[in-house]
Amino acid sequence: MEDLVGCCCSPLSYGSVFTGSSLKLFGGAAPTGIPSRTDSLKGMCINEYENELPGVDIFVCTADSIIEPPMMVMNTVLSVMSYGYPLEKLSVYLSDDGGSEFTYYAFLEAAEFAKYWIPYCKKYSVEPRSPFAYFVSIDSDAVDDKSQNQKKAADLALIKIRVSSNISNGKLILNVDCDMYSNNSKAIRDALCFLMDEEQGHEIAYVQFPQNFDNLIKNELYASLRVITEVEVHGLDTYWGMLYIGTGCFHRRDTLSGKKFSKMGLKYGCTVEDVITGLSIQCRGWKSVNYNPTRKAFLGLAPTTLLQALVMHKRWGEGNLQITLSKDNVVWCGHRKLSLGHKLGYLRFNLWAANCWATLIYATLPSLYLLRGTSLFPQISSRWIIPFAYVIIAKNIGSFVEYLWCGGTSLGWWNDQRIWLYQRTSSYLFAFIDTIVHYLGYSNSAFVITAKVADEDVSERYEKEIMEFGSSSPMFTVLATLALLNLY
Repeated sequence: MEDLVGCCCSPLSYGSVFTGSSLKLFGGAAPTGIPSRTDSLKGMCINEYENELPGVDIFVCTADSIIEPPMMVMNTVLSVMSYGYPLEKLSVYLSDDGGSEFTYYAFLEAAEFAKYWIPYCKKYSVEPRSPFAYFVSIDSDAVDDKSQNQKKAADLALIKIRVSSNISNGKLILNVDCDMYSNNSKAIRDALCFLMDEEQGHEIAYVQFPQNFDNLIKNELYASLRVITEVEVHGLDTYWGMLYIGTGCFHRRDTLSGKKFSKMGLKYGCTVEDVITGLSIQCRGWKSVNYNPTRKAFLGLAPTTLLQALVMHKRWGEGNLQITLSKDNVVWCGHRKLSLGHKLGYLRFNLWAANCWATLIYATLPSLYLLRGTSLFPQISSRWIIPFAYVIIAKNIGSFVEYLWCGGTSLGWWNDQRIWLYQRTSSYLFAFIDTIVHYLGYSNSAFVITAKVADEDVSERYEKEIMEFGSSSPMFTVLATLALLNLY
């Protein structure tokens, strides 16, 4: 019980909790995969199943009331409480791993405010349904800037699911980070269009919505997930194998817990336990869906300083490399279970950290040779310059066109290329080193939580697209060394 109290997993449900029999579409064993396009599934009208809609348990996860302010958390809570869904079939749980009294009492106040906020949202069809985002959008169509970080308490996930199974036991589970508020009140029904599809719905384990941000500036100074969201993950979706990214995801409860908790699909022990959980589910034969509606389902907070962006990618790179070096890697776990294309899609992300060495060699070796008066590349007048020029020009033109096609700007593409270099030569380098040191038994991986609030001067520089170098970090030392080497 002490763990449960520390978890502060508080249920909030209006009306009676859904206790009726579940749809037959939500039962059964793991299916066999049949490749098909998922877009066609969205065409089903969910209204004809209105009386048979399943219960939905929603988890909002937070960890530290200082760097994840309760006000921000409560806005996320209120946004998911206000879904356009029968209230008697909706239960919201706030999971506070820090066990903060401030967060707990803020949650009680939010419950009182919800009695007025939810009817207001439904009467006037309010969008978005985060109070802060809604009222600020009315005033200036902009949302205050804060920093972003994902936080899932993987080691307490089993407790959370057990708690909800004994209280509301919704057949569907949604988990969101505390800064990732709901921006689309129809998101649950959108997910159910896939999960309740009469032909293939019983084969789908989860529906993943992309991670989008509401505080991005025009030229995305610290880059974004734009190309990943709009292009790369669609490759995985072709194989019904979308990554589980840990937030904004609707799961069938059975795929996470099943009938025996000892056989549950949740995996943890690395800093991207969400990815490895999704992989394990797919290796059991389930499908997954990526759905990116025009009106984004969830909006979070992007990094507002360079260090935050680098630390975020260090965590992602380290966790993905841990998966690659574990017995649960996609090659071993997916042997004879996943297609080659599906495996390559995972390796595209799992090998982020390992790619640091190729970039480091490219960024250092030519300059070192030039110091000795030797060039590694042919002279401009030589015909052998043609293949080198072709690769450089084709690569940059291709990525530029791709970025613009995804809705970005020219300067945004330049920032994206710059951050790509920073990440590969600092974030992924330290991620690689830390992972190897961890596997040698000299250190333990730690989940670093970045602040969700920014100082006023930091926010002002971010708005002006001035890169923030205020904090000290060994990663900056690497970047400065490479810059001096290439300038010389």
